[in-house]
Amino acid sequence: MEINGNTEIDKSEIQTQQIISDIDILSTEYPPPCWIVPGLLPEGLTVLAGKPKIGKSMLSLNLSVSISTGGIALGQVSVEQKDVLYLALEDTPRRIQDRISQSLQGSSPTGRLNFAFSWPKMDGTGLEELDRWLDVHPDAGLVVIDTLARIRGPKRNGSTLYDADYDDLCRIKSIWP
Repeated sequence: MEINGNTEIDKSEIQTQQIISDIDILSTEYPPPCWIVPGLLPEGLTVLAGKPKIGKSMLSLNLSVSISTGGIALGQVSVEQKDVLYLALEDTPRRIQDRISQSLQGSSPTGRLNFAFSWPKMDGTGLEELDRWLDVHPDAGLVVIDTLARIRGPKRNGSTLYDADYDDLCRIKSIWP
């Protein structure tokens, strides 16, 4: 209904946000966080960011190898064996081969570390493909996207790169348990 050029709001259609008090929060027993790498990498969405060429990809690959083998991460932290998807969107299979061999340090591969060297954009079928991979691999513990810029959807008019990253990360987080 419109009154004097203004739209009247039907209050029955307004959804009330769930609001809880500090007492409710403090009296609720929440489950402890689940760790992929205990004390370092929690389950859920984590962004590893830093200057170019400081070792983010090597760290991600080393963690991926450790998790896929159920070995020792960073030379000292025991990790549970899980499936891993590594989107190596700026690498080649040849370069990854050298890096995996170096990371395995003589151990055998397990077949639980999966690579893709191209991936659809998140505003296209990229999110559906990721969701499908997670469905087929219910024991997945880690998905590495190296780098987000390669799968980011287009920036909307008037939005910033931060907005675009935020939107894509929210989409990704929505499908991860």
